[in-house]
Amino acid sequence: MNVLVMNCGPVRDGATAEIEKMISVSLKERYHVKRICIDDFEMHFCKGCRACHHTAECVQHDGVDEIMAHYE
Repeated sequence: MNVLVMNCGPVRDGATAEIEKMISVSLKERYHVKRICIDDFEMHFCKGCRACHHTAECVQHDGVDEIMAHYE
């Protein structure tokens, strides 16, 4: 089984990153673990256009598309 662990903390090497590393190490023995940091992706604020309500996709096509590719 694959596991995606995301560091979503405000500081790349902060406390959240340390927790994420500990979790990744503990899961590594049983699963294929991939780690990403959201700071590596460029994301834009929502424009409120609500196009996603009809298409289930954002019209901006920013780093969220890359994150979802890792997730899938």
